Amino acid sequence: MILLSILIALAMERAISKSHWLRSETYMGIYLRWLNRQTRLTQQQDNLVTALIWVLLPAFACGLLVWLIPGRFLEFVFATAVLFAAFGCTERRNNFRQYLDAMEREDREAAMHHADALGFDPQRDKHVADTLLWINFRFYVAVIVWYTLLGAVGAVIYVTARTLQAYSREGQHPSEDNLDVIMHVLDWIPVRIATFGYLLMGNFSRAFSVWAEGASNPKTDARDLLTDTASAAEEIDSDSPALAVCGRFLALARRTLWVIIVAVAALTIMGLVP
Repeated sequence: MILLSILIALAMERAISKSHWLRSETYMGIYLRWLNRQTRLTQQQDNLVTALIWVLLPAFACGLLVWLIPGRFLEFVFATAVLFAAFGCTERRNNFRQYLDAMEREDREAAMHHADALGFDPQRDKHVADTLLWINFRFYVAVIVWYTLLGAVGAVIYVTARTLQAYSREGQHPSEDNLDVIMHVLDWIPVRIATFGYLLMGNFSRAFSVWAEGASNPKTDARDLLTDTASAAEEIDSDSPALAVCGRFLALARRTLWVIIVAVAALTIMGLVP
């Protein structure tokens, strides 16, 4: 059921234009507004336990709904809808298209404007493609991994933590360090799965040492491990053309996504995944 749910949600995400109520950002916005009204919580906000409670509250509500839904079929429909809402980000997709258009027009100023909107950080990213790879990981790969492990509840936990971290980094919340710790834990397993997929789909012999060094250190930053392994797997250097790197990284990300789906299928056949 989990494999079928993933396949349906991915097909819908690519075929259907999401309405306002089919986006996770809509529900996370409602949740953030509710949190901001809770004066007791905001007085104790700089606390890891409190941050964990914020992350788990929507997951608790989701789990309660799953428990109350009658019948396995309706539960399957609900879980698939949650996964569909968790996938992707319309705003970032639009920014990427505008970035590509600007690059094709050779409008560097507009291109950098859209790159900034994507989350490009020149202090840590060699290419805009690094940012795209990170977006693909956080909005697809990590969501699939947590959905496979914990069902709809797992997807909600990840999306909530991801949203709260982004919100805190915009300067609207002082609990950024605590949310960074939570996201480091949540990214730990998925990023090692994703980067191992990069090894299989890219230059294994060249990238293995980079992956092994980063993956063996529990403190390695997930984004650094992701982009360093991908660059080694695709033999990318700092002088590679930006558009060419984007194309190669996106192709690598797509191939890796299907490797993960095949792995979920294998685990399903072995009875390790429902």
